[in-house]
Amino acid sequence: ISVMVLITIGIIMVYSSSAVISIGKFGSSFHYLWRHLTAVFIGLVVMILLARTDYHRLRDFVFPLLILSFVLLILVFIPHIGVSAGSNSGVKRWIRFWPLTFQPSELVKIAIVLFMADYMSKNAHRMKELRYGVLIPLTVMAVFQGIIMLQPDFGATVSIGILTITLLFIGGIKFRYIAGIGLLSLPAVALLIIREPYRMRRITAFLYPWQDPRGSGYQL
Repeated sequence: ISVMVLITIGIIMVYSSSAVISIGKFGSSFHYLWRHLTAVFIGLVVMILLARTDYHRLRDFVFPLLILSFVLLILVFIPHIGVSAGSNSGVKRWIRFWPLTFQPSELVKIAIVLFMADYMSKNAHRMKELRYGVLIPLTVMAVFQGIIMLQPDFGATVSIGILTITLLFIGGIKFRYIAGIGLLSLPAVALLIIREPYRMRRITAFLYPWQDPRGSGYQL
């Protein structure tokens, strides 16, 4: 019930915020609404199928999902397949699946969760070791992060890092490993932010969100 209420509110908000723009671009106030309803329908079908599936069976999909995520991330760089969307004109992070656009980095997050759950359950007795508790899972994470940063998508890169480290913490790795990962990661994250002025503007946009509402304040 809570999911359906949120979906209904979302549908109303999408129509409310897009009707005027839709008329100007397409001559109909319903263009973005119908596109959103298509995504809602697909999401509901997937939700129902997963709700009726024994979650233990998801283990069979871990490796195929990792491979699919990797392939889709590569396809983003191929002309006419990877597209720009939203406020990031010229930055290709999406794949066009008519009539929708799909961001492969979102699938990576699901793939990482399933991979980590499967990996840690199989290696529960070895998670306190440096090799199994840190090096192997962080290598898998770093491969995806490296490709995503080439798009570039700093936000997705950081969120995947936080997600992986959180799962490792739940999996029981030694706290000193987590502290070490944090100390090594912070300078790298700070450098990536400082190197790109638009990232710094986004970080500080909360101070003056209406100064550039279609640029640095757009995400906020």
